[in-house]
Amino acid sequence: DVMAARRRNKEESRRYEPPTDIPKDAVLFKFNHFEYNARTAMFLIPTLAILLLYGGKTTLATVIGGSIICYMLDFLGYQEPTFIAVWVTIAAMAVTIFISSIHLFLVTTFNITLIYNMLIASGALGIWGSLQFSFMQRQQPRLVLVFERMLFCITPCSPTVIITWAIIGVNGMGAAPYVLLAVMTAAYFLFVLPLRSSFRMPRKDRPKAISPTMTDLDETILGRYETAVHTLAYLLLPVMFKIAIHHSHLIASKDDVADILLLVSIPLGVVVSCSPQGSLWWCGMSNNQISWTRRFLQSVIFLIVVGSIEIRIIFHSLNQYIKLSPPWNFIAVTVAVYLFALIVLAHFAGYLESSGAMLLLSVMAVGVAVSGCLALGMPWFSMPVAALGGFFWVRFYYKRHLQDYLSFVVASGIIMTLFVVKTFFFLDFEFHPLPMSLKHVCMVLIAVVVVSLLIPGFVAVSKNQLLNGLLLVVHAVGVTVLELQLHCQFKGIYPSFLVLFSSVVGSWLAEHLFQDKRITCLSAWAMGSLYLGKMGVVMHPTRLALPAGLCLAFTVSPVYIGILYLRNSTTEGDRKVSLVASPFGKMSRTFGVVHILTIAAALVLLRHSLLEDMVKATIHGRPSEAFLLGMCLCLLPVLCAGLATHHFPSSPKLRKGFAACFCLGAVLMAIEPDMSRLGFASSMAGGRRRTWP
Repeated sequence: DVMAARRRNKEESRRYEPPTDIPKDAVLFKFNHFEYNARTAMFLIPTLAILLLYGGKTTLATVIGGSIICYMLDFLGYQEPTFIAVWVTIAAMAVTIFISSIHLFLVTTFNITLIYNMLIASGALGIWGSLQFSFMQRQQPRLVLVFERMLFCITPCSPTVIITWAIIGVNGMGAAPYVLLAVMTAAYFLFVLPLRSSFRMPRKDRPKAISPTMTDLDETILGRYETAVHTLAYLLLPVMFKIAIHHSHLIASKDDVADILLLVSIPLGVVVSCSPQGSLWWCGMSNNQISWTRRFLQSVIFLIVVGSIEIRIIFHSLNQYIKLSPPWNFIAVTVAVYLFALIVLAHFAGYLESSGAMLLLSVMAVGVAVSGCLALGMPWFSMPVAALGGFFWVRFYYKRHLQDYLSFVVASGIIMTLFVVKTFFFLDFEFHPLPMSLKHVCMVLIAVVVVSLLIPGFVAVSKNQLLNGLLLVVHAVGVTVLELQLHCQFKGIYPSFLVLFSSVVGSWLAEHLFQDKRITCLSAWAMGSLYLGKMGVVMHPTRLALPAGLCLAFTVSPVYIGILYLRNSTTEGDRKVSLVASPFGKMSRTFGVVHILTIAAALVLLRHSLLEDMVKATIHGRPSEAFLLGMCLCLLPVLCAGLATHHFPSSPKLRKGFAACFCLGAVLMAIEPDMSRLGFASSMAGGRRRTWP
C-alpha cells in the first residue's frame, strides 16, 4: 500500500538520530515534506484569488494554462521541467498583473507599492510551490532552507497588504486600521511565532521544544532579526495607519483617543501574552525577566483596553440605553466595567484562591450587578435581584454547586427580561426575512441569553454530554435566527464581521468541547454545521441564502466527522505525541453515492441563491448559465474530496470521475457555450431577485 509505505518512511525519518561527532556550527538537514502547508494556504490561497480577480481573464487564463502544463509534466514524472514550468507560470502571471496595473500609475505614484506587493506575493506562491519538490532536497538542500525562510519572511508582509486592501475595497475605510490589525494578528500567530524548520534536524544537546528563551542556534525558521522586524511592524503599523488616515483630526474626540489606545495596546498585549510560546525570544531576556514583564504589561494593557472599550463601544454605540444623567452615568458604567475587569484579572492571576477572597469577590460581584442596573435605569425592586445573582455566582465559583448557578441564571434572566420589556416591547415593528414582530425577536433574544448563561455552568459541572450538546445546539439555532433577522433587516445594526466572528468562535467551541469530551459527536457536528452554514447570511442576496448555506454545511460535513474533530494519539508509555485524525468508520458505496447526490442538490440550491450574486459582484456583470454550471461542476469534486482521500482512497474510478467533472466544469467556464436551448435557464422564483435591502 502506497499510503502505508509513506507513513512508514515518515516515521523512520522522525526516528532518525543525528551523529554526535559533528561540528557545533553544522546544519543538520533532514529529508522531509514541508510541514506548514495548511497555515501557508490560509494566507496565500486568498491572496491568489485576489490577484486572479484583479488581473482579470488574462491572468486567469495564464494561471489555468500553466497549471495544466505543470500537472501534465508532474503526471509524467518530469520533476525538473515541472519546477521550471511553475516558475514560468508565476513569471507570466506577474507580467499580466503588471500590465493590468499600468493605469494605476496615472492615478498616483503611491500605487507602485501596491503593485510591488502583488509581485512579491506572486514570488511567494512560486517559493511555496518549489518547497513541494523532493528533488530540491537532494540537489540543493541549502536552497530549500533559504526558500523556507524566505516564505515565512514574505507571507506576513505582502499577502497581508493585499488581503487588507481587498477587504477595505469592499467594506470601505471606516474600520481600516482594525482590518489591518486583524489580518496582521493572524499572520503573527501563523508565521512570526517561532516554529521548527521542516528540514533542519536539532542536535541532541539542543532542546526540541519551543521555549520563551532561545538562541539563533535553535532550528527555527525565522532568525532573531526577521522576528524582531515582523514584531515591530505588528506593533507599529496599525496605529501608524490610523495616524495616516486621520491625521487632520487625530485627537478631536474621545473616540479617536480610544482608537489610538486600542491600536497600541492590543498588539502589545498579544505579543507579551504569547511570550511562553517564544514571542520575545529575540530580545535576549531571561525567563524571570520575561515572566515579570509579561505579568506587568498584561495587567496595564488589560486596564487600558477596558477603558478604551468603555469609551469606544459603551458610550459611543450603546449610549442610548444608559439612563443616568452625567456625571452619574460615567461613574456607574466605570465602576461596573472596572470591577468586572479586576475580577477577571484576579482570576487569571490566581488571587481569588487565597483565604478571605470569597468575601471580597462577593462585594465586587454585587457592585458590578448593582452599578450595571443603575446605569441602565432599572427599577429599584430589581436591585436586590441583581445583587442575589452576583452572590450566587460567587458561591458557584467556589463551591461548584449547580443549584447556585441556576439561581444566578434565574436572577440574570429576570434582569434581562425587565430590560428588554422596558426598552423594546412598546415598539411596533415587523421583520421581513422571517415573518416575526419585534416582540417575537425579543423573546428569541431572551431565550438565547438564558441559554448562553446556562452553558458555562453545565459544561463546567455536568457530565451529561447529551444535555450539554442539546443546549449548545439550541443556542446555535437561536443565534442563527437572531443574526438572520438583525443582519438582513437594516444595514449597520448587526455588521458582517460579527456574523463571521460568531461563526468562527462557534466552530472552534464545537471542536474544543468535543475533544474535551463535553459533548457528543452528533452535537459537535450539528453545532459546527450551523455555525458554518450561517455564513451565508453575510451575503443575504435572496431568501434562499441561509437555507443554501445550511444545506451545504450539513451535506459536506458528514464525510469529515472524526477527521476535522481531532483526537490525541499516544505511543509507548502513554506519551502524547500529536493530534491525529481518526474517522469513525468507512462509508459504504451506496451511502457514498447518496452523499454525492445530496451535495449536488445543495449546489443546485446554492447556484440559485448565493453563487450567482457572488460571481456577479466579483466580475461586475451577469454570468452566463454555462459559467455557473461549470463552477458547480468544479465545486462538486472539491466538496467531495473527503470521499476520495479518506473513505475510498483506492478507488481509481472515483478519482477519474472527479477529475472528469472538474475538467468539464473548467471547460464550460472557459468557453461559455450557449445553453439556453438545453433548458438550463434559471426557473426558481425569486432566484435572482434581491428581496432584502
